Amino acid sequence: MDADYVRTNSVRMPECVFPLGTKLEYVAPELLEVDRKKHLSIGSILDSTPIYWVHLPEFLIGQRMVTNAEYKAFLNYVEEDGETRLFDLPDLWNYVWSELNYHVRSVKMPMRGGDGGTYEADEDYSDCSGFVEAYINSLRFEANRVLMSSEAAGGLEQQMVTIKRKGQKTQRIELPGQELVPRLFAFVRYALRDSIVGPGEDDCSFLSSSELSAVERYKSIEQVENDITALKAQLKSGYMQAIDQRFAPAFGKGQFRVAPILLLERIKAALSASKDVSKPVSLSQVLYPRFWDSPKGKKGRDFLKRRASWDNLPVEGLTIYEALAFTAWLSGISGGMVIELPNEAEYERAASWPAQESVQDKEEIVLDPTVKDLLPWQRHNDKDFNYYFGNEGKEVQEYYVANRPKYEELLSETARKVGDDQLLYHLTGFGWQWTSDRYDERERKYNRFASTEYPLYEDIPCKLNNEEQVKVYEYEPNRNVGSSYFVMRGAPDVLGGPGLVTRRYSAYPLRGYRRVGFRWVVKT
Repeated sequence: MDADYVRTNSVRMPECVFPLGTKLEYVAPELLEVDRKKHLSIGSILDSTPIYWVHLPEFLIGQRMVTNAEYKAFLNYVEEDGETRLFDLPDLWNYVWSELNYHVRSVKMPMRGGDGGTYEADEDYSDCSGFVEAYINSLRFEANRVLMSSEAAGGLEQQMVTIKRKGQKTQRIELPGQELVPRLFAFVRYALRDSIVGPGEDDCSFLSSSELSAVERYKSIEQVENDITALKAQLKSGYMQAIDQRFAPAFGKGQFRVAPILLLERIKAALSASKDVSKPVSLSQVLYPRFWDSPKGKKGRDFLKRRASWDNLPVEGLTIYEALAFTAWLSGISGGMVIELPNEAEYERAASWPAQESVQDKEEIVLDPTVKDLLPWQRHNDKDFNYYFGNEGKEVQEYYVANRPKYEELLSETARKVGDDQLLYHLTGFGWQWTSDRYDERERKYNRFASTEYPLYEDIPCKLNNEEQVKVYEYEPNRNVGSSYFVMRGAPDVLGGPGLVTRRYSAYPLRGYRRVGFRWVVKT
């Protein structure tokens, strides 16, 4: 991939003023009629995204979500020395965590207590130097929570844990813990040390004395494997009691993966291949997308080439940090182009607002909110809304991907037409996509625009339908580091709900999720 590849696979979005969010009164009449007949509750969705007019400079946005093949190229990229994978280097993961200011200070996670009550468990990431260390710690926290909130934790060693019952003060109390959890996850951090500490630094500097003692107890791979087997068994028992019971059958069959168990399985496989308990493990063996069978991708072959190509399907199951690392790498190999994740406004502008001439050199801008498309495909496809969203419960991956011609047809039909000859794909029905905005509970309805300090766009006067002058904001992503969650944009992966482009969703950033991918934006 290079600059030409990025430009060829991107769509230009001219500088513009457009409406972020919208109101029910601006929704197309035919969509309102479907809403009344099918009780889609479009008004409730729009209520959380009230209309604000924002100004955006010109940018390019990826024509499709980043594919498995594109991400695999990043995963396998080797530095100039011909030996070192960029993916394994701590500098990359420290960069996306600290220098890009995407770190998480602390998170309050819900936890079920043995008394049936719901608690909040504090997770502290303030001492983490980079994403890899934070990710491992987050899995350790989750393993503890699962064991503590299930019968599997009965009679285990006591640990001090900070919890908060809703409506009460935070307190330090003792809850059942698991000796295997701190010991094994200390070893996991040590095994992945080459992606946590830089060259020339003390390999064990990030381990506490108790963690170092735990690591030194492992004299052979067999000891580690035995502990992994034991902890996996306890975690599986705990998850069966802790997870939503709708997922229990799939989990029991191994079809519902959970991050702590998957990490342990891959560490075990890497150790088995290395034959040396003291040898560092490559991050690429552990952290490649969670839903790939191996670092090489999916196994099997397409029968008569009728299945949609795995290489061309959107990569899924990545944390926001792995998406950020990809864009940082792509910037580096593309001749210094500035490539980032889209912010909320850039995503929504590309998915909903008509292509138009640049606002430059205009004396006045006349705005018409009714021309915004809540459904990306509604202006170039003669099929009605219910053709796609009447298929409740049919997932793209299982329903359409099985047949390549049908998948390609679906791509084209649900794409957004930009100008006369370009299409933007994967905007409706293909899952959620990471954006660069943090999610702040205090501004569910974009309350930050109400601040007198929020920057205004004042270069050109803007009027609504040539009458009322409107306030326009210079859009800035929400980067408040006090907010621990990030925004995903897109549409449900199930073709059954109103996949409106204004819909936003918050997600915990230290997890990769099914049907969640990303696309790039190039700043011009």
